[in-house]
Amino acid sequence: QHILRMTRKLQTQSAFNAMGPQVARALEALKSRDASRLYLKGGTAALASAELQDQVKSLVESAGGRFVSATGLAHKDDGQYRTVAATFQINLGNANLRRLLHALETQEPFMFVDNLTIRSLVAPGFRAPPGYSEPEVYVQMDVSAIARTPESAQTPAAPSAATKTGATKS
Repeated sequence: QHILRMTRKLQTQSAFNAMGPQVARALEALKSRDASRLYLKGGTAALASAELQDQVKSLVESAGGRFVSATGLAHKDDGQYRTVAATFQINLGNANLRRLLHALETQEPFMFVDNLTIRSLVAPGFRAPPGYSEPEVYVQMDVSAIARTPESAQTPAAPSAATKTGATKS
């Protein structure tokens, strides 16, 4: 029994080791992909916030909702990344809300729903008559996304003019 168990273990480890080159190729393919599409393109916090608001507004409208308002929130810088956020107020039906949240989750650049408040726009105990479309709900949500800071967008391979000429500050 011990020999059978050790034989199975050896077969499992051999199969795992045989996957090494394939995993290395997949890792290289991931490293070579352009990651800039995952971030907002705005160079400043205001531009990144405007881009976020435009993208969410278009997603709301494509999901069949009514865009009420958007308010930009304070940004947070973290090294070479900047998190921008905005609060959105929207009216839409339940099915459209599901579509909107799915679109936000699968969107590039990546967007994150930080806070979500849903309120009914109809009175408690409301019974829809037959053939009545589903009532809309009021949604308030904070959505954030990440942008690169202008310093991180510069390529490190391009030396500055002072480095090229050998000039130094005194």
